[in-house]
Amino acid sequence: MVPMPVSVIGILLSAAGVMITVITIIKTNAQNQQKMESRFDVVDVRIQTLSDRVEKHNGVMERTFRLEENVRENSRDIAELKTDVREVKQYIMRG
Repeated sequence: MVPMPVSVIGILLSAAGVMITVITIIKTNAQNQQKMESRFDVVDVRIQTLSDRVEKHNGVMERTFRLEENVRENSRDIAELKTDVREVKQYIMRG
């Protein structure tokens, strides 16, 4: 067997170290990506929940707005009816 020069041994050891580092980085990145995907799933669920709540709230607001409009219309109708009742009373009183 032919002895290897020290520089070749150093290069091989450096290459092995680089390979181990690269493999470790790839493994760590894969784990981190899996964690991030899991967190994204949680965020997606939270966003959907908030969207549902906002839509429900908007529905309540629309119904409230319609109810307020109905109350205004009813108040006008009541005022007209009161006026009509007064006029009828006056007509009856005059005979």
